[in-house]
Amino acid sequence: MSEQRTNELLKKFDDWNKDVIKELLPGWCRNVAKNLEISQRSSDFTQEHAKKKHCIVVASGPSLSDEDILSLKGYTGDIIVCNKTFKRFIELEVAPDWCVLLDSNAVSEEQFYFLKEHAWVPTKFLISTTAFPSTVKIISEYSTGHQNQFYMFNPTVGLDGNMDVATVWKWMNGCHEMSHGGNVGTMAFMFARDLGYEVIGLLGYDLYEELNSKWTPEQAKEREYLYFPEINKVIAIPFHFLAYSQCLANTALMWHGGDPKSPRKAVNLSESPLMRHINVFKQMKVKEYVEWSRRI
Repeated sequence: MSEQRTNELLKKFDDWNKDVIKELLPGWCRNVAKNLEISQRSSDFTQEHAKKKHCIVVASGPSLSDEDILSLKGYTGDIIVCNKTFKRFIELEVAPDWCVLLDSNAVSEEQFYFLKEHAWVPTKFLISTTAFPSTVKIISEYSTGHQNQFYMFNPTVGLDGNMDVATVWKWMNGCHEMSHGGNVGTMAFMFARDLGYEVIGLLGYDLYEELNSKWTPEQAKEREYLYFPEINKVIAIPFHFLAYSQCLANTALMWHGGDPKSPRKAVNLSESPLMRHINVFKQMKVKEYVEWSRRI
């Protein structure tokens, strides 16, 4: 991709991000206020540290299969899942160590409503203070009585000027801020990095779309199109997916420094052609990673 096109996409993403913030900020602030009492009682996630050398972070890309999830039953490291995949893991009887939630809209309630009738599982929940209040209430009630299972944080929100709105939220609820890259998948990777794992596997990170003849010309313009000879296929990448993949790559590069001898390694386990061409990630299959990690 040319430097000019890259700069154009970065500007588009920056403008899009500002528009999203303006549109969602009133709702975020309402949610923070409604979650205030619960968030003040939550545990401090900054006191948590990795007790194992490696983990797997699981996003909700369409390539994630039940077979992938079941292959983690023999995994000896920690599993961190994004909110959309949590129910699938529980239904397949693979209990994650962490579940992270950034979404602020009501769809998240459906993802966790099953907990009202479900036996307790020892998963820790890391939840944004901007999350939908009914969802927060469900998870809080489910976690009640289980010490250090329920954690909340204030997501960083970039605004013009010297004051970040997340600082104001911190004054209200006492929760720490956390970077997230604008997406729960990037947030989960950053969280794993901050916990102190040496090796982080990324599963279910697709960040592309199949071509769709129903896109309008305007929708089609908001995507990059890349051809991958090894699969003889053109894929579409929305500009915000490009930004998320760049955020993941930059985070990984700054974390391990690009040194192949570094004990820190970010490993892509997804079959996504985009992710398999980002050279800051070591490339492995899921089962291969599970076996390899036992020898770390």
